[in-house]
Amino acid sequence: MAERRAWNCTRMEEEYAGLLDECLVRLEAGASVEECLAAFPQQRAALEGPLRTAARLRSQSWPAMPATARAAVETRVTDR
Repeated sequence: MAERRAWNCTRMEEEYAGLLDECLVRLEAGASVEECLAAFPQQRAALEGPLRTAARLRSQSWPAMPATARAAVETRVTDR
């Protein structure tokens, strides 16, 4: 029974991750948090917090990376 319960948790986590990914794609495409939540009303409680946080983070303006830092990152990535 414990093995079955563990499998169900993993499956539930995978389903949640899939729904969250789908909603994040929808947000990126211009959907609102409310539209995403309306698409999955049974998972609203689990999705609402992460989606609102993602929407707030995406709406923030972030400082530009200095050119020297960007060049150093590019060098590190291409040297691998």
